[in-house]
Amino acid sequence: MGQTMSVRELRESVAVQQQADATCPVTTAMYLRIITEIAMEDLFRGVDVDEVTPFWRVITPHDPIAKRVPGAPEMISTLRQVEAGRATQ
Repeated sequence: MGQTMSVRELRESVAVQQQADATCPVTTAMYLRIITEIAMEDLFRGVDVDEVTPFWRVITPHDPIAKRVPGAPEMISTLRQVEAGRATQ
């Protein structure tokens, strides 16, 4: 199972991996939205959740990115609950 982290933690992790001082919050948000939109389209088309980029591990239902993608807040809540259930089994 993957790791859940905040957008800030993701940015910091990428910066460390790339030996950079920081990452751009605007660029990161832009790409996270694109990833979220593509993954949501895949889920709505019936692609198995295990084959989709797990955007819900970084984006919360309350994040501005989620609010801009139709259906994302509800899908994120559902997927986080499913993963939480898997973790306790």
